[in-house]
Amino acid sequence: MFLAFVLGAIMPLALAPVYFVPVLFISFTGLVWLMDGLGWGPKVWRQAAALGWAFGFGFHLTGLYWVGFAFLVDAESFAWAIPFAVTLMPAGLALFFAAALVLAHRFWSEGPERVWTLALSLLLFEWLRGHILTGFPWNLIGYAWMDFLPIAQIGSLIGIYGLTLLSVALFAAPAALISGQSARARLDRQGVFFALAHLGLFVVIAAGGALHMGKLQRDGVEGVTLRLAQASIPQKEKWADEYRYRNFDLYLEMTRADAGPGNRPTHIIWPESAVPLFLANNEAARKEIGEALQPGQILLTGAVRFDRVEEDGLLVSKVYNSFHTLNSDGAITGTYDKFHLVPFGEYLPLASLLSRFGLKKLTEGLGAYSAGPGPQKVAAPGTGQVMPLICYEAIFPGRMSDGERPDWMLNITNDAWYGNTSGPRQHLAQAQMRSIEQGLPLVRSANNGISAVIDGYGRIWSRIPLNQRGILQSPLPKPLPPTLYSRFGDYVFWAICMVVLLSNLFWQRIKAKKVSAC
Repeated sequence: MFLAFVLGAIMPLALAPVYFVPVLFISFTGLVWLMDGLGWGPKVWRQAAALGWAFGFGFHLTGLYWVGFAFLVDAESFAWAIPFAVTLMPAGLALFFAAALVLAHRFWSEGPERVWTLALSLLLFEWLRGHILTGFPWNLIGYAWMDFLPIAQIGSLIGIYGLTLLSVALFAAPAALISGQSARARLDRQGVFFALAHLGLFVVIAAGGALHMGKLQRDGVEGVTLRLAQASIPQKEKWADEYRYRNFDLYLEMTRADAGPGNRPTHIIWPESAVPLFLANNEAARKEIGEALQPGQILLTGAVRFDRVEEDGLLVSKVYNSFHTLNSDGAITGTYDKFHLVPFGEYLPLASLLSRFGLKKLTEGLGAYSAGPGPQKVAAPGTGQVMPLICYEAIFPGRMSDGERPDWMLNITNDAWYGNTSGPRQHLAQAQMRSIEQGLPLVRSANNGISAVIDGYGRIWSRIPLNQRGILQSPLPKPLPPTLYSRFGDYVFWAICMVVLLSNLFWQRIKAKKVSAC
């Protein structure tokens, strides 16, 4: 279990910001060999579960350590919870790895096909991790390729889950060189061919991706110039009463800033909750925005929205984490309400129970946020239809549209909670994959974090680094033709899984016939 923990704990080195991909060969090859050592028996499934849990716990412990930094923003209230947050969350997520290895052991074999048994089992439960209890598909192994975009391009066909499935099989393939249980392990000639075939597959994927990216053109949408404002306001000052209007004025100043002759922005973009007021209910604030905008300019911004809705004959107050578009008259022309809320950040799960133990959400003072109705496009004059993604909504693949394909995606976020850690870099990498999957440009505007303009190949055109205040002006990249993944989503991934499963069963049946013939 300790060795499994170590093998899991080194895996985040392959993800942003380090991208030391070779470490995954060590982790997944070692995991296969550890599984080989379990043998068979009525109680071995418990050992497989323990092995998987230790591996998953190590992976999530080192990959999600940055979550604890959010509790330091209001250290007086929340610092006590840091040990629980940084251990209990990884411990819970590790249960998916435990279940995956129990399933894998049920179909384990001595030959090279056990590599795919592991890959299929892991990916089934990784998919479940991304969907159960609102889902949290953070740090999927396929994101290791975001520093090598030619391979990442396969995401436009099979998505991040499909890329992760192939990647796990590749990184575990060296284990196929050895077959049999530990007491009678031997070099497997079929395994040599098996490992080389996997390497060859990724050479083909890289070549195909390079050919796909060979069409790269840095063409922007005609007549559109974006201005992203990253104020880099410390989270402790974001909602403090004494800084609230100063923060608002800072964004107004960045909006009015002179960009020089011939470089006038057409669309101004502010990040998540940039306006520290109920903008829809504050006419004075909207008037100030209208005065800051030049005629014809459009503001796209995050803001908290307050509303009263009727439920069961009663008026109920609701607060939303929202996105607005405003014209140069200061009028709101479009609104989207975030629907995928962050547990413990925007609402407290099982609030009636957990609040008895003194637990509360990190964003105190506004009550629990309400969820919007779901994915929704918003008209952004001059650019077509934009798909807003607020905060970590950008980490969920296949949820980019409410039907018809948008023209571009806009991820407004605030990663100031997590300091100078790997968290904001991992967040950016996942946004890049959404661009590849959909073949759409994605603009990322952060209060603090990494603001960036990303084209449909996942290529970053320009960015504002973490912890830096600044203004970024850029064209809006043109969208690419619809991708296979944008048309069919995870159905492509499931089709691959079915083909691999049937191939594995067919291979095992042939081997069984050979053994019986002997």
